[in-house]
Amino acid sequence: MSKSTSQSLINQLNALLSLEHGSLIRHLSEAQPHISVRTWQAWNELSSLEEHRLFRVGLLSNILVENLNAQPLPVVFEQTVGFAHFLTLDAWLPQIREELEKTRMLLEDILPTHDPIIDSRIQELIRLCMQDLRHIELADKLVKETPSTLS
Repeated sequence: MSKSTSQSLINQLNALLSLEHGSLIRHLSEAQPHISVRTWQAWNELSSLEEHRLFRVGLLSNILVENLNAQPLPVVFEQTVGFAHFLTLDAWLPQIREELEKTRMLLEDILPTHDPIIDSRIQELIRLCMQDLRHIELADKLVKETPSTLS
């Protein structure tokens, strides 16, 4: 891998790492959004997303440090993400879906890196994103199909 290609890959991975660190998903384990009884089942469908986000952060950092001998860049957090705790689950799902789609597309754009180990790890990250997107779709379906108990 040439030096310019390597630096480009490092920049792409750091951008992904920043996206993962700032993800709304991190709030899933910090606090629950306002959820009604009808959305509790949908909320439970999202239980693995935070674990997967942490795995993606770890693997992206691992690729940078171990495979590319580079340091992850400092991450700046978007301040408005702190208001996520006040959103309903219905409002969260489209935003989380958008984040995961963006992450998946950025990961796909990286391939091929011409390094089989990095390519394998990137493929693993893409599979996790796809799995999380399926959970989002199911949660969204549950939210929309469950009759409201509110008047």
